[in-house]
Parts: sequence; C-alpha cells; structure tokens
Amino acid sequence: FKDVSTGVNETSVSFEVARGPANKITVQSQPGNGTGGSQLSTQPSVLVQDAGGNTVDSAASVTAVLHGSNGTLNGTYSITASAGLAEFTDISVDRIGTFALAFVSNGLRSTVSEEFTVISGIPASMTVQTQPGNGFGGDILLSAPVIAIRDLGGNIVDRFVSNVTVSLLSSVQHQTSPTLAGTLQKQTNDGFLTFNDIVIDRAGKYQLVFSEQRGANVTSSSLTINVGMPVNVMMQQQPSNSTGGIPFALQPILRVVDRGLNTVPWSNVSVVVARLQGGHPAAILRGNVSTVTSFGVAVFADLAVDKNSSGYSLVFNARLPNVGSVNVTTNMFEIAVGAPYTLAVETQPGNGSHPVGIAGVVLPVQPKVAILDAGANLVTHTVDSVTV
Repeated sequence: FKDVSTGVNETSVSFEVARGPANKITVQSQPGNGTGGSQLSTQPSVLVQDAGGNTVDSAASVTAVLHGSNGTLNGTYSITASAGLAEFTDISVDRIGTFALAFVSNGLRSTVSEEFTVISGIPASMTVQTQPGNGFGGDILLSAPVIAIRDLGGNIVDRFVSNVTVSLLSSVQHQTSPTLAGTLQKQTNDGFLTFNDIVIDRAGKYQLVFSEQRGANVTSSSLTINVGMPVNVMMQQQPSNSTGGIPFALQPILRVVDRGLNTVPWSNVSVVVARLQGGHPAAILRGNVSTVTSFGVAVFADLAVDKNSSGYSLVFNARLPNVGSVNVTTNMFEIAVGAPYTLAVETQPGNGSHPVGIAGVVLPVQPKVAILDAGANLVTHTVDSVTV
C-alpha cells in the first residue's frame, strides 16, 4: 500500500486465495468437424471451474446437448468429471449441417462450444428409394428402381464415386433359370442411381439385390413378372429321324412365346407346316400339316416324309396378333429306308410283242418285283421270299 501523504509503500502480511466451489463449465478442447454418423475428428473436453476460472476437484456429471436444427447426438454424451476434467470419447452427429454443443451440469453455469461442421461420409448403407415395379417376360420393368447411397448417419453420399451392381436374389427358385438383363452396373457421384432398363425373362416372383463396391447392399421388395403378349413361335420338340413314309417317333411340338420365351397360354394360333426343305427333291410331306395351339402349344401327331434322304428340315408358319407372320425352322433330320411294306412290279411278264406267253413255255420276259418301304423306297437291306 502507498501512503499518499508521505509517499511510503507498505506491504501487507501474506494471505491465501483458495479455490471456490464449482461454479461453471468451461470448454478445454473444442469439438472437431466430422462426417455423418462417425465420431467427431476431435472429441470435446470440459473443465469444472469456480467463479474465478480455477479448475476444481469435482466429480460433477456433465451432459453434452446438441445445438442444431435436425441432427441427433450419438455416443456417450453424459459422463462424470474426474478431478474437474470431463473428456468425451465417442461423440458423433448423424445428420449433415453446422452444429454446436452445449455442456450442462446440475447447479453449474453451462457453456456452448464453437460451431463445427458435419458433412456426408463414405458409403455405408443403401436404401431403395423407389421399389422396382412389376413387368412382363422379356420387357423392361414398368417402374425403374431408384437406389440411394447413404453414410453411417443416413445422409445421401454425394462426395464419393460409387459403383452399384444389381442381381437376382439367389434364394428365389424357379422351374427354369431366369436371366436378368439390362445395365446391371452403374456409377454415381451424387448418391442416387436409377436402373431404368432392367429386364427379367421368366415369369415368376423375384427380388433384386443391389450391392455397392464397399460392401453395402439392400434387397428390394417382391415384384412379379407376368407372361407377356405373344411375339414369336419356337420349337419345343424337334422331329426325330424316321424311315420312309413312317410318322416321326418324336413329332414336332411348338410354343407361342413372349419376349422372355414364356409360353403364352391364352393364345389360340393356327400353325401350318409351310414347306419341307432339303433332302430329296421329289419328297412329299404326309400327315395333318396344320394344327391350332392349345394353351399356347401346337402338337403335330402324324407327320411323315416319303423319300429316303438326309438334310431335311421343316419350316412352320404362324400368324400372331399385332406381329404378323412368323416362321420357325426345325433342326435337320434324316429319312432312312424302312422295313418292307409293299411290292411293286418293275417289269411286267410277257414276250415283248405278245404280252401273253405260250402255254407250257418259259416266258421270254420274266417279271421283276421291287420290295418297297412305306415311302416307296427300294428296300435293299433285306432278304425276303416272294411268291407268285
């Protein structure tokens, strides 16, 4: 102290200032920025202090409260101080945006941190934004599936390139193996993918699986592929090889199909054998060459070819509504010489100018008889007795 009248300074006896009772919370380490759903880059820590800013030996319970419009604070956000220090270790915010943390404790003056920013993180999950629609065999789905790529906090990932592949759920069983077609892998950098040309050929119920390169995947709801409109005719059963004039053991069977090669059961179509091609130039097709489909299937019952030759095929024709005339050709087949079926006189008996011989004298022109199969082909592979 200074005596103003004499100008002499005097010093008091020493005294001590002790820490006061816990009064407030002060931020020691500010929270760092982060990505959605992931822990903040710098975890906050706070001090319990007295009114003079001295850290006090306190075990107060401190709670972090998020200040922001639409986020949720996750992690252990309520902890107990040790010797006046409360250190948070796993704080995260799910949504993107700008936030601050308020730190509160019962009976103490609260404090608010500096602002920090949360941006979208790496892809961690996917959601089906628009479910795939039903469709018809071989045609593009009526509604294109839209996939959203999200980070751990559920935010749309718009900062990374993502490759997504679509496949059929393997557990779905069908009588015939379905094929998925279209653009089955796509890339995006804005978080959304639209698969707008997906095609499934076989009729049935399906689910689609979407897989992202980093391991995230999502399964769609169930969709139904129905039988579509008839667009073509295809062979179900090829004609077998046969012998002259004898109906094929395996007769031709044809199906009226949609774009996915599903049989169209409601189509009543007339199917005609348009022509026999290849093989013997004089060959004739025998049997009923026209039939009408039943439940989309045309079955022939008695088709046969007479002449022995190889390289035959049949061309079938059908006229489909909204499509017009369509043709389908069988595989090549062979007609072999068959079993003896009939006889034919190749050389008539007689003596040239007088067709009737003289009694008791050997005919100068002896008759010659050919053994033929059912198609009138000469049977050379058999030894038979012929009686006059």
